[in-house]
Amino acid sequence: MVKHVDGIDENQRALIAAVSRIRATGRTLLLDGHFVLRGGDGEPVLLAPEVFRDLGCVGVVLLEASVEQIAPRLQARGDDSWTLLQIARFIAEESKHAERVCSHLNVRYRKIESPTPAYFDATVSTLLES
Repeated sequence: MVKHVDGIDENQRALIAAVSRIRATGRTLLLDGHFVLRGGDGEPVLLAPEVFRDLGCVGVVLLEASVEQIAPRLQARGDDSWTLLQIARFIAEESKHAERVCSHLNVRYRKIESPTPAYFDATVSTLLES
């Protein structure tokens, strides 16, 4: 099972609409997503900064892991279509693009690698308190 994303713009519009409805109720959301997706051709597709602006992001925690950690996770999900070089490229693209988007939108940003649940919780709490 290879996971490629088609209809990226349509998917992002649907996400923005759903998040807007939930946020209108006054609730705070923690979204799990990406700044870079794998297009139908297998190449990285950088999401537009406007997506994150329209989502109303106030903070971003970029979770990173090593290529050696990610490869077996993909394989465990039935996706053996990635080379180690492709995974490394996506990690680098995700990191660079997340930093650029957050800087452009003036959104709080933290990058952490393979955190414990407690460290992740503390990082999110810090971003929400700022």
